[in-house]
Amino acid sequence: TADLLLELAMGRTTTTPTIIVIDTLERLFNFESPGAESQWASLEQLVQMSSTIGAVGEGRATKAMQFMYTPSDFLDATKYYNMPSPRKSDDGTTPLGKKWEAHYLQSLFSYATHYILFQTAADAMYADDIGRVGAVYSNGGDFTFERLQLRIAQG
Repeated sequence: TADLLLELAMGRTTTTPTIIVIDTLERLFNFESPGAESQWASLEQLVQMSSTIGAVGEGRATKAMQFMYTPSDFLDATKYYNMPSPRKSDDGTTPLGKKWEAHYLQSLFSYATHYILFQTAADAMYADDIGRVGAVYSNGGDFTFERLQLRIAQG
């Protein structure tokens, strides 16, 4: 996926731009594996420490997120051929060449500097609500076409 290519590129940089990932718990809970369960536990701890958008305060706690992979883990897709899919809805018909993708997608993007997590996609806000935004569109998922159309229309 384009996300993986971006992560691989980020691993080669010496400077890190601000990267805000907006994702949903709903998407992450579509996977079950030991790694996904560990990630859920970490996210539950983060939720306990979190604050509402717009909340300001000194001494707010932070926590480093532990990721279940490094982007280079996916350079050899063949190592995923014999692994079961972590997708809850997988009926066993995932093509061998796509199995790696299910394992990659079960985790958050690992090179973000900030995360905004919503329960569902319906809860999400427009990224413009948090300030000036630049976007990268490259062979995205289901919503990319609509988002790209909107961004072009907005100039």
